Amino acid sequence: MLCSTFSVFFTFMLPLIAFSDSKKYFKDMIFLFLSSIVHADSFFSNVSEEINIEIGGTWAIPIHDGYQWWLGMGQASDLWIAPMFEGSWFIDMAQTKNLSNVGILRDHSFRKCSDGSFLHLSGGDTGSPNQIFRYDSAFDLISQQGYPQADPPHATNDVPAICGDSFDGFGIAEGQGREDFFVEVDDNSTPSSPILLPDSPRMTGAGLTEVNEQLIVAGMDPGPDISISVYDTNFDIVERALIAPISEEILHYWPSRIEKIGEYYLIATMGRDPLSGFGVDNGDLYFVVVNQAFETQEWLQLSFNDPESGGGGMRPWFEYYEDQLVIGYDKSNSLYLYTLNLNLDKFQNLDSSEPSSEPSTEPSVEPDAPAKDGCGANQALLLPFLWGVFSYRRKKN
Repeated sequence: MLCSTFSVFFTFMLPLIAFSDSKKYFKDMIFLFLSSIVHADSFFSNVSEEINIEIGGTWAIPIHDGYQWWLGMGQASDLWIAPMFEGSWFIDMAQTKNLSNVGILRDHSFRKCSDGSFLHLSGGDTGSPNQIFRYDSAFDLISQQGYPQADPPHATNDVPAICGDSFDGFGIAEGQGREDFFVEVDDNSTPSSPILLPDSPRMTGAGLTEVNEQLIVAGMDPGPDISISVYDTNFDIVERALIAPISEEILHYWPSRIEKIGEYYLIATMGRDPLSGFGVDNGDLYFVVVNQAFETQEWLQLSFNDPESGGGGMRPWFEYYEDQLVIGYDKSNSLYLYTLNLNLDKFQNLDSSEPSSEPSTEPSVEPDAPAKDGCGANQALLLPFLWGVFSYRRKKN
């Protein structure tokens, strides 16, 4: 495949490059070609450098409402939102809106619902009630309720939420880490009694998604693998799986966003080497792509934080619209973004053919026979052509 790509490029593009007067055109074409080769087999392209948006706070939550980008931010013990402009990724703080407006909140889980509204779960001091909010598509408050501590007490922090068609609510972890539960929420933000989730990863910092009337939970319990549990609508467990870390020295945690894109799942998670000097919740930002059997297809490390200088980040969350993805996290009480593009054809599995059910054991070329195909077969014709093209350019210039 790679040789065919080179052949097409040299056959059709080199004459244009050779007879063009623009050196910039020549460089751009080479860069475009090489970039396409580098990213041809990846689920990702155009990965940005880390973007320091120079805004203090926690919980950088990118949101796309179907029309434009927004950024949710934890500031001044509330959740705020402001418009974010694609391309420059400028945050218009002059249009910031305080969503929760209660002044006692530390942790936030803000999720878009299928009807365009939003569900917001939040927590304050340890042992205090969690707060449940619903907003309409314009981010105006619809309803608000508290979820008090029960017996046994639950962890108030890092409560994950989901707002799907079959699962609408949030997960909680029993304070000692022995059991995990799901709490359904009605349209008025009224919570149900907790429903036990057997064999669940610990819910604090977990990721929730809904696929084909099944609830999929991604968490860390106890690690270093990412743990997956799948439940039906009766909250009976259907499947369990483990996703191995990117390397044996890395411990992954906070897999707070899992989303099915095409035929694969994309998970955002933090990770760190416990011996590297990072704080307990600090580390680097990673993506992992897994197939529907939760088998790893690709890992991508986004950040390369220095524990000795600035420390690491925490609380990852991503949003995507079409092929544009934005992921946010925070470190040292400041908000940061990365942007990249998704190879949607690869996520849809459109760039590969089905393997035969009976793979051939015969060699594709007889061992003693010279290759009659590929790059090597045409190199004798290609090299004189290249020499002629660039000689002409030197003479012309």
